Amino acid sequence: MQLQNVTTSNVGQVSVRRRVYEQCLLLESRSLPMQRRVHRSQERHFRRVSQSLELFAVASAIGDPCVADVQCRVTFATHSECKQNICQCSDGSHYVEGRCYESVGLGQVCQTNRNCYIKYSYCVTGFCACTLNYHPNPRNDGCVPNTELGEECMNDYECVTENSRCMVTCSCKVDHIPSRDGKRCLKAANSVGEPCEEHSQCLLFLKHAECGPNGTCTCVGNYHRRGPVCVRSVELFAACKEHRECVTPRHRDSEFTEVPNVNCIDGMCVCANDYILSEELRDCIGYSDNGAATTTSSRQIGLLSLAFFLAFLLL
Repeated sequence: MQLQNVTTSNVGQVSVRRRVYEQCLLLESRSLPMQRRVHRSQERHFRRVSQSLELFAVASAIGDPCVADVQCRVTFATHSECKQNICQCSDGSHYVEGRCYESVGLGQVCQTNRNCYIKYSYCVTGFCACTLNYHPNPRNDGCVPNTELGEECMNDYECVTENSRCMVTCSCKVDHIPSRDGKRCLKAANSVGEPCEEHSQCLLFLKHAECGPNGTCTCVGNYHRRGPVCVRSVELFAACKEHRECVTPRHRDSEFTEVPNVNCIDGMCVCANDYILSEELRDCIGYSDNGAATTTSSRQIGLLSLAFFLAFLLL
């Protein structure tokens, strides 16, 4: 590029070298931070700051040659610099729409959308966040599209439904089940009495259970609770296969696997040891602490005999 000597009367015939550009900067050769933007028509504003004044071209594009940071910063703002004689954005900044902006990651403070350098991120209420229908990846260095239940996926973190994972499509985890509307994964109950919202939660690992009106898994009709499961209900003097099938009004649902007042003996539900029939022949009641029956012994013995007699008639 050709240099021109210019003589100005205002600075006492000081010889000035000028690089010919449409727009240029006035710099003191000994102190680069001092600058002034000048045009050909502004030569009358030159003043003497040293024995030698030098004019540098203002960069117009990233990658333009330079010798001083100011050549870059006039065009690309403060987050640019002259590095290896080329104008470029400073470390920790990026180029967008003609300027260099500080690079701000997800969850960090931002001033403008241009600070948020991660694709699909924007400045929302002063912080960089993924845009609508996108969410951060586990490393928090990228925004990935939301993938709903039933949609194809490649990684678990794509699935946005809580308690879901990627199995070709986004699906509920093994201990969860899809809700009726297909938008949630509900925890499956492992035991009667656990909380529920829908019947399906009580059926994945349990049998003969439903979601009751109190919001917990309960046994359906003709079944009762014994510990964590539902068991077929067998009344007194009816055929049974195991102890826990036998029920009486007093001991129907129980958190325990067995109840003390009734038992399955010889394939029939009868009162257990130390228990006798109630007057209504529907329950088994215990003895008092002093050894006396809770009702008159003679009446209990008579009722017990009658009950066994009726049972044999039914066989």
